[in-house]
Amino acid sequence: MEILLLLALVFFLGYFLGKLGATTQIIRRISENPEQIMRALKQVQEINRKEQITGKEDSREVEVHQQDGQYYIYDKDSGEFLGQGHSLESAIQISQQRLQGVTLFYEKQSI
Repeated sequence: MEILLLLALVFFLGYFLGKLGATTQIIRRISENPEQIMRALKQVQEINRKEQITGKEDSREVEVHQQDGQYYIYDKDSGEFLGQGHSLESAIQISQQRLQGVTLFYEKQSI
């Protein structure tokens, strides 16, 4: 019985010391290079923002450019040309036909 109590005590002591060590290491790394953590957090925020807008995994954020009465659709991340049309709706429809099953979204201020 005493051995079980001793083993339980050693287990819990090891658990809490390991947790304390891991927490200390995380805090040390954050304080040494806060810019890297901020970049990672901004990337996570951008991913969350995109998922909230679309609610789907199969989606792409696009940029819309208007020139000489034509609308041009480009993938925001890669810059890949996706389609064009005489109206915004037709340009998006053509782009979605090309990508089949992918939802496109854009910020209205990008037009």
